[in-house]
Amino acid sequence: MTNQPQPSKHTITGVNARIDKMGTWANGINERLTALDKAFVGLLAVNGEQDNLLAELKMVEDTLATVPLRLRDANAAAAELRHKIAEAQDQTDAEEAQLYINVCAELDDNNKPMFTNEAARKAALALAKQHQPGYKSAAAILRALEAEQARTNAEIGYLEGEIKTARSRYIGIVARLENATARLSITNHK
Repeated sequence: MTNQPQPSKHTITGVNARIDKMGTWANGINERLTALDKAFVGLLAVNGEQDNLLAELKMVEDTLATVPLRLRDANAAAAELRHKIAEAQDQTDAEEAQLYINVCAELDDNNKPMFTNEAARKAALALAKQHQPGYKSAAAILRALEAEQARTNAEIGYLEGEIKTARSRYIGIVARLENATARLSITNHK
């Protein structure tokens, strides 16, 4: 048994495949909604629920038509941000390494290393980071990209929630339509 890293189930290909499945599912829902709309227009007119249910069906249909596309775009943006963050982290690390080299190379008046222990070098490095524009710029870019990634991840979570909500609403509408049909069936048999 080897200790190989397991492939992430959240790869771009995997996420896009899930989004495609959601789109296929949404298309199936749209077809069912259209069939339900046609089948129940006459039945719902009798009990006055037609306008509300049709409006809800339209909203669910719109959500299911647009949200998977927005989710795909958000996932693509997140992937691009991960790449940019890696580049920004590399740049920040390079700037910090150069500062560390400079701190280690500093000599006192006797031509001996100015910072002889690790604690002194860390303190000098922290001061150098505060005053070196290249490092400050790289760190600011990294923080901005990480903040953008957090916003994108929040948007992805929101969009996934929208899909779940649309599914729940669909189930609720179907249940209400079935209930209305049953009521009309009972009324017609009396």
